[in-house]
This record gives sequence, C-alpha cells and structure tokens, in this order.
Amino acid sequence: MKIYAILANHDKNSLSSRIFYQVTNHLIQDGHQVDILDLYERKDEIPFYVGHRPDQIPTLHSSAFFHENKERFLAADKLLIVYPIYWYSVPGILKCWFDLITTFAWKFQGKGKPQPLHRIKNAFIINSSMESWWYRRFLTTNPSRRQISQTFDFIGIPNYHFYEIGSTHKLTQEQVTNHINAIITRSKKNFI
Repeated sequence: MKIYAILANHDKNSLSSRIFYQVTNHLIQDGHQVDILDLYERKDEIPFYVGHRPDQIPTLHSSAFFHENKERFLAADKLLIVYPIYWYSVPGILKCWFDLITTFAWKFQGKGKPQPLHRIKNAFIINSSMESWWYRRFLTTNPSRRQISQTFDFIGIPNYHFYEIGSTHKLTQEQVTNHINAIITRSKKNFI
C-alpha cells in the first residue's frame, strides 16, 4: 500500500511536525510505502503559492512541481495530511495544494457528480489548534474540517477520518504522548 503523506507546517519542532514524523515512521515500520511531501520544503515551487510578480508565476503545465505532485497523488492508495489550524482554517500552503489536486483528481461526468481519476479511498487528517475542541465545534463551526470534507467529497475520496487536538498550549508531555499513541493506533486502522 502506498500512502501519500502531506505535512503543512513550517516549524520542524512543532507538535504537528513531531506527530507527522512519528506516524510516518510507524507506518514505514509496519511495511507501508510512505511518500512524504513537506509542503514548506517545496514552498518556492508550488504554483499559486509562489509570491513573485504575476509574469514570473509558472502556469500549471509548465510547473515541474505540479507534474511531480500529480504523479505522486495518482500513484497513492491512501492519504495522510497533518497541519496546524491557522486563523480557524488550513494553512495557505495546504489550500494551494488542495487547489492543485482539484485540477486533475476528477472529471465531470454529468448530473453534478464528479468522477475520481485517482484510487484514494481513505484519508486520515490530523490537525492541532490552540483553541479548545468546543470552541472550534460550536463557535467557529470548524471551517478547516468543512473545507477538507467538501474537497474530498468533490474529488471522490469516500472515507476520511479526522483526529483533532485542541488547547495545544496547555498540553503536558504525557498528554502529547497519549495523543501520538492514539494517532498511531488510529492510523493503523485507517491504513490497513
């Protein structure tokens, strides 16, 4: 099984990054083929994210990153995404990645239903936030979760599961370890 693992955090010492690398290492040890994409390591190559003059922004079809990412996405069986909540939503770089995959991951088949052009049937999404779970659920209605759910529904990823960590600034090391262990257990269930 090939898992395309996406990290959207610029800080290598962050909780998101630590979780991402611990989970991907466990998946590799369990015999999965894990293809890792750290978006911030490639930030200067991502169309829609590059902050140059408009005449210097590459078109999608002239972008090496676009073609490489398309090939990697279409070769995947499962998807893992790890990111922090930024201003109630996904980081801008992850939104750009979603914009990229929606340009090739489906085709219109009529009657308002897109047909997937990929083979990904399952995704596991992990996010972390300084806000508590109740604040995100009841006051902001969790826009990042809605955005990802609607994107996956549109491009035809039928099964996706979220693991959300709130109040990250209050977590003890024991709580962090418990979250990581729970995520590893869930990732094994999601990627069997």
